[in-house]
Amino acid sequence: MKIVCKDCKKVLIDTENNISDYTIYTEIFIKPEISKWIDVDSLKFYIMCPNCGRKIEKEKLDELGVKVRIWESGRGEEYV
Repeated sequence: MKIVCKDCKKVLIDTENNISDYTIYTEIFIKPEISKWIDVDSLKFYIMCPNCGRKIEKEKLDELGVKVRIWESGRGEEYV
């Protein structure tokens, strides 16, 4: 399967040729309560084209059956 950027036509993922050329973009939603610690409400992951910055939701790729590995920075834990 091949995932191509709609804007600049760069190949981001090609499973047949083992190409994965993208950047991981994460949106962090914080709970609105003010407290001593910051409470994360949810995370949303995207792959982002390194040329033009267009984002594709990881959930859409999951629906297509394309696996994207996401690593949590600082802890080394993996989201798949």
